[in-house]
Amino acid sequence: MNDNAVFSEIPVDAITKGRDMVDVFAAYMMFHKRAVKVAAEAGKSEDETFANAMSATIYRLYLLGVEDGMKRE
Repeated sequence: MNDNAVFSEIPVDAITKGRDMVDVFAAYMMFHKRAVKVAAEAGKSEDETFANAMSATIYRLYLLGVEDGMKRE
């Protein structure tokens, strides 16, 4: 089943008013650097540190997109 109902509910202006890719990449690198530092302090294995840092980074990047989508311009 290919249900595109979810996509029809997303307003196009929420996507188009986001940041440019250079800014997104810079934010990603900053989030990742901080997340690796925090995850490494927990004393977990290298794999767990990587997974935790990546999860935190991606979630923070998602929140950045939510923030952009909520802006009224």
